[in-house]
Amino acid sequence: MNKPRILIGISLFVLLVAGCAYTITTQRSLAFAPISNTQSATSTTSQNTYTQADIAQHNSESNCWTSIEGGVYDLTTWISRHPGGPQAIIGLCGTDGTDAFNGKHGTSRRPRAALILLKIGILK
Repeated sequence: MNKPRILIGISLFVLLVAGCAYTITTQRSLAFAPISNTQSATSTTSQNTYTQADIAQHNSESNCWTSIEGGVYDLTTWISRHPGGPQAIIGLCGTDGTDAFNGKHGTSRRPRAALILLKIGILK
């Protein structure tokens, strides 16, 4: 009488583990994609383009944009969440942050995955 319940429990456990493994694998492949000038978190066909002069206007803690490797990023919401502290981001506001970003993070996947979510366009 308990055998069917045990089999059902084991079956559900196996399905749960398989579903979790699939989800983790899928999320990793999406999150760790490298930054490219043609990739956006929302769309690859209609991206906004900005000049460095446009970015320079967004140079404060309350309105912080930077360019990194040809992409334009709105870092305003990231300032308070950055693991290295807000000052690491505030210094990038309104500037080309490529050298600072690459100098600190190199080709590390996690910072690039976080950055791609903040992409708002490309540099003209």
